[in-house]
Amino acid sequence: RMLKLLYLPLRARAEALRMLLSHASVPFVNEVIQFSDWPQVKPTVPNNQLPQLQLYDDTLLPHTKDIALHIAKLVGPPLLPMNEAGKASALHCWRELHTTSLPFLEDPWGDATPVDARIGAVNPLLNFLPEDEALPLIPKYLAGLPPWLESLEESLQRHPEGPFLGGYTPHHGDFATFHICDNITTLAGVAILNSGSTAGAASRLNLIAWMGAMRALPAVASYVRARPQAGTGAVGKPGSLIHRHAVPAAVVKKYLEATSLVT
Repeated sequence: RMLKLLYLPLRARAEALRMLLSHASVPFVNEVIQFSDWPQVKPTVPNNQLPQLQLYDDTLLPHTKDIALHIAKLVGPPLLPMNEAGKASALHCWRELHTTSLPFLEDPWGDATPVDARIGAVNPLLNFLPEDEALPLIPKYLAGLPPWLESLEESLQRHPEGPFLGGYTPHHGDFATFHICDNITTLAGVAILNSGSTAGAASRLNLIAWMGAMRALPAVASYVRARPQAGTGAVGKPGSLIHRHAVPAAVVKKYLEATSLVT
């Protein structure tokens, strides 16, 4: 028997789990629930939410963080940190994505927005909202990114023994944060990783190196090549940026230029 991961055709809450399972060499079935089938499936799963991990005994485990921790416990260290600092670091990566961002997209960094609903706003902006609704909301999200990116850079600086948040090798939290950064660069281009920096065009060197190291992990590289590609209609809710466009960042850049938000 194999584990089964159930989720919608989105690069959102289950995307990091798919990469984590692949990296951990845990065999699993990636079951994609189509949007047309979701109303029938919804009442049958815990909390009426996805993702769900169907375990070996057929029980369903909800909540992304709990699923990630279950996977890490299956394989143990180094994906599962053993020291307290490592445990806290890994869990933080998942906790800051805990609350859905959908109700807070008009002011993703505002005081009324829960801390764990802020950075994850990239998921619905890229995958879920219709393009004409997402585009006007994206500038405020991008404008609020620099402090979060700087905090990530500082976290990586604290691990000189290796490029990952887990140090020499990634812990399970690396995959959550990598997924978010992968979506951010899909939405706005790689240059966004240095946005708002005052130290030059390549100031967040640890962040750039970490992104490269995560992309170079063999299982991650293989997964990224094989996953449904942007603009094919196989990923994203119909009408969303990733569903419609092979290069969503080009569409966002054109919108920002047209509205005089970049020069």
